[in-house]
Amino acid sequence: MRAQENLAQMSDGRTTVEQFFDGPDGMLGIVGLDTDTDDRFIAWASADGNALVIGPVLSNGKNLTAYYEEQILGERGDPITRQGAGRLSGTGPTKAQPPKTSRKQHAPSPAVSSSDGLLRNARQATALTLGDSDKHLYMFHDPFCGFCSRAKHALLAPIDAGKVTVSFIPVGVLGTRSEHAAAALIAADTREALMKPGSDLKDASRSASDMNAAKTNTALLAAMGRRVATPSFVFIDKSTGEARMTQGLPADMDEMIGQIEADHG
Repeated sequence: MRAQENLAQMSDGRTTVEQFFDGPDGMLGIVGLDTDTDDRFIAWASADGNALVIGPVLSNGKNLTAYYEEQILGERGDPITRQGAGRLSGTGPTKAQPPKTSRKQHAPSPAVSSSDGLLRNARQATALTLGDSDKHLYMFHDPFCGFCSRAKHALLAPIDAGKVTVSFIPVGVLGTRSEHAAAALIAADTREALMKPGSDLKDASRSASDMNAAKTNTALLAAMGRRVATPSFVFIDKSTGEARMTQGLPADMDEMIGQIEADHG
């Protein structure tokens, strides 16, 4: 199926589809398995399987991804324990009930797209900052994102060489496990923890304030007016003197660093 091919391509063959279920508004829900970590997660596809969405899907202020993750995967993110309850059966789509809307609806944060807005969101996020260069790069990353891991490793050399300062901002866009790992990373606040895979962090020590900081970081990224994706980078572009945001793993990290203007904010 096309959805399964897209998921495998997105993760360099590291993830597979375990189950499908009927999602809201005609979407196809996917229970995916990370074969490196044995962790399960919720993803979404269009009805024809050609479009794939990884991360939060929002409707009327509700995080549908988090809801179905709890309903289908359970607290441990394991659908196998849920099969006996009939929530998953075989590989075909099953019915899943949409979340009930609360009478109190929280309006989503207004999107920001201006240069000042991008910098404001990046600067107020909770981050681990490495480096002493006046060229400042802000990187929103999910601990379970493979492309984020590659970007972090690629940035270590230019950081140590004094070419760039990077504020690594942990977010949880791949479900509850990512949120927990992001909070644990905030609690640890060390370079060593930053380089660990999400599977090593999801059960690590964290406080309620760390969880709130991780949620706030995710909300700041979501409010930037683009798709919620990681890695996402914010920096001042020396060609315009204004902040810009770019998403995805850069083809050439040194080239991106060369585009950064000093940030004295």
